[in-house]
Amino acid sequence: MRDPGIIVFGDAHYARFWDHVGDVFHGRRDLLNPNAELRRFAGLAAGRHAGMPAVNLGDSVDYYFCNYNNVNNNQENNREDFYNEIIQLSEYYEIPGNHDYRLYPYNLRFWGLDHINVSREERRRFARRLGHHGLRSPLTELRAVARIGAKADPLRGFRGFRQPAFRRIGAFNCIFLNTKSDAMLTAKGFARAAVRLLHDTKAGSPANAEPRIRRIGVDSEGLNESDLGSIAGYARECGDGPVILFMHAPLLNPVCSAIGKSIPLDAGKFRRSRLVQGVGHCVAASGAGGLLRDFQSGNWRERNIAVIAAHVHDARYFLIDRETLVARQVPLRELNGEWNNHRFIKHLTILPLGAIGTAGGERKTGYGRITPVGFEEMVLRRFRDPAVNSARAACPPAGGEGGHAAKPGR
Repeated sequence: MRDPGIIVFGDAHYARFWDHVGDVFHGRRDLLNPNAELRRFAGLAAGRHAGMPAVNLGDSVDYYFCNYNNVNNNQENNREDFYNEIIQLSEYYEIPGNHDYRLYPYNLRFWGLDHINVSREERRRFARRLGHHGLRSPLTELRAVARIGAKADPLRGFRGFRQPAFRRIGAFNCIFLNTKSDAMLTAKGFARAAVRLLHDTKAGSPANAEPRIRRIGVDSEGLNESDLGSIAGYARECGDGPVILFMHAPLLNPVCSAIGKSIPLDAGKFRRSRLVQGVGHCVAASGAGGLLRDFQSGNWRERNIAVIAAHVHDARYFLIDRETLVARQVPLRELNGEWNNHRFIKHLTILPLGAIGTAGGERKTGYGRITPVGFEEMVLRRFRDPAVNSARAACPPAGGEGGHAAKPGR
C-alpha cells in the first residue's frame, strides 16, 4: 500500500566543487559534503520511501556554472549534475530558491565554509589546495551573489515551477510558490537590510531583549500581487483535506529561537511588526502580510493551512492564530498536536540537506515527511561546533528543536 505522505527536502546546495573539498579534507568525518548528502537522500527516497512524492523547496544548486575562473563556460553546470543525482525519484516537484538564481561560483575568501563545518582557520590553511580564493574583477565577484548585467537565464535548465502552481498530491492540496532571488542587492532590499541592522542595535527594543548575534540576513524577494492573485484563485480548486503551501523563504524567522514567546503580527503593517518582533531574518521580503490577510477571510477562512519553507538552515515551528495573528514558536510535538486544527496556520521551516547552521550548539541536517496527522523530522546527521564561543552560545538550541544565526551566504 502506498504511503499517504509526502517527502520534503531543500537546501541541497549541490556543486561539483564539494567533491573536491571532500578530497582536500579526506578522512574528516565531521565534514559535510552536500553532494554526498544528496546521494544519501536520493538512495533513501528510492528505497525506504519508494513511490512517495518528493517536494524540493529550492537551493538545489549552490550556483549554476562549475568553473570558478572561466565564468563564461556554458557547458559545465551544476544543475544538470543535480538532476542526474536524483533521477530515481519517480514523482518529483520543485520550486527555486535564491541560490538557484546565482550563476557564478563565489569567493571563499569572502563567504567562507562554515556551512559545511570548515572553520575560517582551516579554510585559510588549505586555501591553496581548495582554490576559489583568487580575486576576480569586482563585477564578477558581485555577480556571484547578484543578477547584475548577466545575460544568461539564471534558471536555465530548471525543471520545476517558476510561477505559482496548484497540484493535488494524494490527500493534500499543494500550492507551489516562487519567492525568487536574493533581495539584499536590490535598492529596496539593501535599504531593508540597513534598517533592520540599525533597529537591532537599539538598546531596549523588543528584538534586542536577549543577547543576539547581529548578522545581515539574506531575504528573498518574496511574492508580488500577481502571485497573491493566483493563490486566491486556487481556493476554488482545493478539494477536501489540508492545504500545503510550499515556498523557499519563510514568512517569519527569528535570529535566535524563542520557544513559547508570543509574537503579535499586523497583516496591514507586516514588515514593520515583523521587524519590531525580531522575526524578519532571512524571510520573503514582500507579500507575506497579504498572504496572511487572505487566509483570514473568504474561501480560505475555514481551511486547514500549513506553510512549509526552507532557506534558514534550521527546523523551526510556529502556530499562527488565524483570528489575532499572534504567532508562537513551538516544539514540533505541539505543532503536530494542532495539525488538524484550522484555527492555527502552521508555519514550518525544514532541516537543510546540504548546509548547517553557523551558531553554537547542536546542528542537524535532514529532510521531512508530511503525513495526514502531522510532520516528521528525519535527521540524517548531527554536528557540534568545536569552537563555540560565548557570543555564539548566546543563541542556544531551543528545546532540542535547533537554533542558529544566519550568515550572509544563505
